[in-house]
Amino acid sequence: MKEMGRSYAGLKITTYASLVLNALAIALSLIGDYNVLNIAGYIYFAVLCINLSAIFFTFINLNVQDKKGKILKVICYIFLVFFFFALFLLLYKQIIFVTIMDLTSIQYIVADLIQKTVYFGILGFGVILALLDLKYLHRPETWIQ
Repeated sequence: MKEMGRSYAGLKITTYASLVLNALAIALSLIGDYNVLNIAGYIYFAVLCINLSAIFFTFINLNVQDKKGKILKVICYIFLVFFFFALFLLLYKQIIFVTIMDLTSIQYIVADLIQKTVYFGILGFGVILALLDLKYLHRPETWIQ
C-alpha cells in the first residue's frame, strides 16, 4: 500500500483514540461512583473533541466515488446532526431544573432518561464511526491517496 500522507496518519490516530476513549467513557460511566464520574466528565470532553476531529479527518480523506465512502459520508453527516442536536439536549435537564423548581417524579425521570440516552448515544456513535473507519482503513479505494 502506498504512503498516503499526514491526514491519513491523523485519521488513523484519531480513529484509535476515538475508539479507546469512547469505550473508556462508557465503562467509567457504567461504574457510577462519584469520583469515577468526575474523571469520566473530563474524558467525555476529550471524547467530544476526538469524535469531531475523527469526523474531520474522515471527511478530508474520504473518496466519495467509492460506495463505502458514500456510506461513511452519510454516517458522518448523521453523526454531526445528532451531535449538535444532542449538545442542546444534554442541557435539557439543567434548564428544566432552573425554570421549573417543582418537578414531579415523572418529569425528573423523563429529563434524566433524555440526558442519559443522549450521553450514551454520542458515545455509541463515536464507537460505530471508529469501528467503521477501522474496518475500511485498509481499503485504499475508500480513501483519497
